Amino acid sequence: MERVNTPHLDREARAALELGQKNGKSHAFRLHFYVILLKSMGRTKPRTYKAIDVWVVLF
Repeated sequence: MERVNTPHLDREARAALELGQKNGKSHAFRLHFYVILLKSMGRTKPRTYKAIDVWVVLF
């Protein structure tokens, strides 16, 4: 079983990450914030990567 790196975010930090993820200038910048948000929800690495693949296809 993999170790899950789960950052603990307060409301202000989560709001700042969501804003950066939606309004970031570059794709890499937005994707970085998206990964942090997914990890804060407790996702493991394979599930995180699958969610990113779906997100990239949608946008």
